[in-house]
Amino acid sequence: MREAKSTTDGSNQKSDRRAVVFGASGFIGSHVVEELCSAGHKVTAVLRSESSRSMLEYFGAQVRVLDYGNRSELRSVIEGQDVVFNCLATTAGGEKDKEPEVEFRLTRVLAETAAVLHARHFVQSSSIVLYGFERSGIIDESYRPSVSYRAQEVQLRREEIVKEVFGDSDTGLTVLRPASVIGSRGERSFFARMYALNQSGRFPIVGDGQATSSFIDARDLGKAMALIAEHRIVGTYLVKGFDASWLSIKQTMDDLVGRRTGYAAIPAHLTSAGLEEASINPYEYLTFCTTRIWDDSRLRQRGYMPLHSLEDASREEINYLTRHMTDWVPAAGLPDLP
Repeated sequence: MREAKSTTDGSNQKSDRRAVVFGASGFIGSHVVEELCSAGHKVTAVLRSESSRSMLEYFGAQVRVLDYGNRSELRSVIEGQDVVFNCLATTAGGEKDKEPEVEFRLTRVLAETAAVLHARHFVQSSSIVLYGFERSGIIDESYRPSVSYRAQEVQLRREEIVKEVFGDSDTGLTVLRPASVIGSRGERSFFARMYALNQSGRFPIVGDGQATSSFIDARDLGKAMALIAEHRIVGTYLVKGFDASWLSIKQTMDDLVGRRTGYAAIPAHLTSAGLEEASINPYEYLTFCTTRIWDDSRLRQRGYMPLHSLEDASREEINYLTRHMTDWVPAAGLPDLP
């Protein structure tokens, strides 16, 4: 994918565009900061604590540690910014979380502050979690899912909040729904959990494992965000890097570490009664047996083009997990992959 530049000549030149990233220490947010800095933007990375300051400053960002409950502090960091990125990770739990703090209240506060201060552009990182399993095959932004799970309700409501706030505002709004993300700094990602299961021979394979979904390398997601900021691309967009079956993900993990492991064979076409009898979570079962391929052609028409494959993304995250998550990596350890 071409890197979004705010200048037409030279690499990594400084621009007049100013961007602030909330959730800058997170899996997605840190890659957004890294790619924005690489593209030459003036980036402010907002943190709750000092834990990731050195990494973000290394990327080239100015770091601000704020109390998210202090509106005057939030206002001070948003004022004068051209683009505001909300990359705060989802924290909502089960049914008791009727008003999730991060997804609802804080999202509204950030959006309202950006609108009042006339920020030029607000980018909300959303999630494909809002799509259910009632439809298989190719899915684009026009599809309206039926809501069956609490996680869907939370994601849809968060999108509704920012659309309500910016409905009559002069601030451009982008809602980006990335495919499942793989890459460095993803110790709490779905891939990290799948890798741990694979290392212990418990990777779940439903039927023949050919159900296919869409994924994206975290670096490509960061570049997509930079492109959106550079060209003020507004609207709701899906974004992905590649499609892969669950069996191919397992095989890629095995190939990269040079060791074949077993897997948990799960029958296809289990009924609700069968799932209950086998003590299998229905949501997880449907994830591994339903083919859902995200069509991100609208964003590709605006200039987005991913660079990284399943093998690239998997190598990047496995290397990271090997270096940083030694508590659950096999005792013998794993070398950096070529």
